[in-house]
Amino acid sequence: MLRLIAALFAAAFAMSVAAQETLVVYWTKGFYPQEDKALDDMVAKFEK
Repeated sequence: MLRLIAALFAAAFAMSVAAQETLVVYWTKGFYPQEDKALDDMVAKFEK
């Protein structure tokens, strides 16, 4: 499940970079705390 989410984010990011537009992502709270932690970590790395 985590790999699928990561792949979707990567695809969305790649498409937005190619289009030179702002990336807007909407998501809800995950079913498992590990999913939320992984998403928070990915966002933190992106913001750096």
